[in-house]
Amino acid sequence: MGLSSLRSPRRTFAFHPLSSLRASALRDFYNTYDEFVVTEQDRAEYQKFLAGLTDRQKQLLQSGLNFYVVDLKNIGGLVMPVILQIEYADGTKEELRLRAEIWRYNNAAYPS
Repeated sequence: MGLSSLRSPRRTFAFHPLSSLRASALRDFYNTYDEFVVTEQDRAEYQKFLAGLTDRQKQLLQSGLNFYVVDLKNIGGLVMPVILQIEYADGTKEELRLRAEIWRYNNAAYPS
């Protein structure tokens, strides 16, 4: 049994299209579902969210700035400062140092 006999089954493999592409009766909800399409329920929930904001929060929302939330976990248990390096789209970098006191109220995660 040589090397060529090991390869022969792989060479005979042919691509078989999905059954749902061949028979339209097999298509279902998940063939057309797009999780990013905004529904009326999504719009209603967003309007409810906007109604609950303070004037300051609405002003920040309309400012066009991007906000990022970073959750930190203290996996090793040793209280240490956290050093973050932030790289912006224009290529500039900034180093942000959080003192070890951030773990004062919750030694496992920040924010708590």
